[in-house]
Amino acid sequence: ANPQVKKDVVIEGAFVSSRLTRGKLHVIQQFLPHLPPFKLWYIGTEKDRADTVAANMKALSSLTLKDLAPGVQIIDDQGRRTGPTLLVAPENFYCSDESGGGSTITVTTFNLNDPLYPRQSVGVAADAGTVYATTGSLYLAAMRQNYTPSPLRADVSVMTEETVIHKFDLTGDKVQSMGSGMVPGRLLNQFSLGEYEGVLRIATTTRFSWGSPLTSANHVFCLKSGTEGLEVIGKLENLAAGERIYAARFIGKRGFLVTFVQIDPLFTLDLSDPAVPRVVGELKIPGYSDYIHPLDENHLIAIGKDANLEKGIAWFQGVQLSMFDITDFANPRLLHKKLIGVRGTESEALHNHKAFTFWKEKNLLALPIQLYEYEKLPVAA
Repeated sequence: ANPQVKKDVVIEGAFVSSRLTRGKLHVIQQFLPHLPPFKLWYIGTEKDRADTVAANMKALSSLTLKDLAPGVQIIDDQGRRTGPTLLVAPENFYCSDESGGGSTITVTTFNLNDPLYPRQSVGVAADAGTVYATTGSLYLAAMRQNYTPSPLRADVSVMTEETVIHKFDLTGDKVQSMGSGMVPGRLLNQFSLGEYEGVLRIATTTRFSWGSPLTSANHVFCLKSGTEGLEVIGKLENLAAGERIYAARFIGKRGFLVTFVQIDPLFTLDLSDPAVPRVVGELKIPGYSDYIHPLDENHLIAIGKDANLEKGIAWFQGVQLSMFDITDFANPRLLHKKLIGVRGTESEALHNHKAFTFWKEKNLLALPIQLYEYEKLPVAA
């Protein structure tokens, strides 16, 4: 009835995401250090180059750890400010061979069951664009670019995409790194990852750019923590060539992928043996799905867009709700389909799963819709 602010904790860095589990709040942030201005150009002589490097090194020499690492300030209920002090102790920083980023990611943990319990923070020299968590594990993933020889011309490099994943253990008193790994391709979103019995399943799309055949393919990799970090123990490669992943979901020993270019294939995946993931079934229907939601053990609800094919081109239409029967896992069936609006109709739920509100006890589904419909004009007499 009368909430009061007892304390503010102000952490340097951009907010990425957060997770609440086991009564602990884990806040993930990305920090870029404030570096002095550098000289980026030189005339071209070796002396000028050496002078430019020396000037830049001199500018860096004045920096301390406080300049390169995020800080934290505490503001009490009287407005008194303490800090800034280092958010992460040096011994709690991690750096892996798969970092691939120029920033620092921090995970700061607050025990909400005991507000007086001191916060704890760990850091990793990396980027993070996607966050996925279970009750016991936290995964941070980011895409990085790599250049490799073109399969058509050895003297030409092509840009490929890789996803770097960092795993943290949330079960102890302190968040701890469990290693890092890398897989080819780009993630779609957090539902492209799913952990089951200690194994992370991750779905990616690879695409080749200029200097190679313009193709794409989709893959599922299974990774487990080992002596060398997150190690790939099984993989399913080159699904639906020429298409990309529009939706993914991992539920227990099963997985579901939706790819699209002109028609929507729903793939059902058997992941019971993570060393040998395999496609079990496939269903092709017009349109595509952006988000897959488990209704019960044998049914899925999906939201996406309807599509019409004209001269080989798929024209997106209104919002499409689909219900799938996966009782026969090798033969998924479309039970029901509901089209909402015409071309131009949109929904926040297509891009944000938190806008997809399903109330199972009442069998009610709520969706925000920006509706477009054709107006029926009166017929002239």
